[in-house]
Amino acid sequence: LRPLLLPDSSASPLRVSWGWGEAVPSSVYLWPVAQVGHLLGVVVVATQTALDAGRLAFVEELLPMVAMNLEILARNAKTRELLQEAQRQSHTLAQSRATTTSLLNAIPDVIFYKTAEGVYLGCNEAFASLIGRPVGEIVGKTDYDLYPREVADYYRSDDVAVLALPKGRSLEEWVDFADGRHLLLDTVKSPFWDDNGQLLGLLSIGRDVTERQQEKERLDQERAKLQEILDASPLGVGITVNGVARMLNPMLRTMIDAEVGRSISNIYVNPSDRDRIVDGLKQQRVIRDVEFAIYNRERQPRTMLVTFMRIDYENDSGVLVWMLDITGTKTKKGATRGKS
Repeated sequence: LRPLLLPDSSASPLRVSWGWGEAVPSSVYLWPVAQVGHLLGVVVVATQTALDAGRLAFVEELLPMVAMNLEILARNAKTRELLQEAQRQSHTLAQSRATTTSLLNAIPDVIFYKTAEGVYLGCNEAFASLIGRPVGEIVGKTDYDLYPREVADYYRSDDVAVLALPKGRSLEEWVDFADGRHLLLDTVKSPFWDDNGQLLGLLSIGRDVTERQQEKERLDQERAKLQEILDASPLGVGITVNGVARMLNPMLRTMIDAEVGRSISNIYVNPSDRDRIVDGLKQQRVIRDVEFAIYNRERQPRTMLVTFMRIDYENDSGVLVWMLDITGTKTKKGATRGKS
């Protein structure tokens, strides 16, 4: 590229310094500096006298070196920008990891996540306490580094099976912690993918449900005791929902013509008695000691002393019934009055 000589140097803001001060240059030369067709900069030379051919040639010989230096400076500046951006990203990533670690450790659930090949990418302190190792000794390892081979084989086969599922699966299992605790964990294992649907690995979250299981066992024991009482009761006891028998104790099964899962509307000798009870329970929770004529299993009318109570049963509105067959008592009282 040839230099450009400004035709009117007096308009230039440049000044030439010399022994007596500064003066407006008589000549201003502009050399574009380019590398592979890319403009890197411009070399400006302002003089009091025009440059002869030798000096012009000397400046032009320097231009490739100037271009190389400008290229190096530009690359250095770009490298500094990239380094600064990398440092910012590294700082942001470190903050994100610290936040994630804090959140995971604040969760009491047992959490870990692995690659699809079984390498631990991370976990929380709850999982670390389960296997009795620091988090730093878990990340980057596989189950074969942490457990006996037969245990590792089991975990790996289970992971492979879960990775083949579209939504993972849940499982309740008893586990022994390294500190001696024996807990029931409700564990959810699921694959996870990137935005392009590429399989990345496996996430596992195990929640301690030991207290819930213990409460369930306690309730089961109480239900069993209550069932023993009901089975031995001399009173007939039952529960109905929407007129259908849902529970009948042994005594009630022998007293009336009813079966679990079947409507009891046909046990009343007088159907209007049932309608009267249904209407009454809308007004009050308990109707006590009412005498009704009810068919027994042989479809013979018997006199029953019955109490009804509205209850909640299996997320529905039901009626608890207990009754006593007083037919014999009524017959004896009638015979006594006859003799009198």
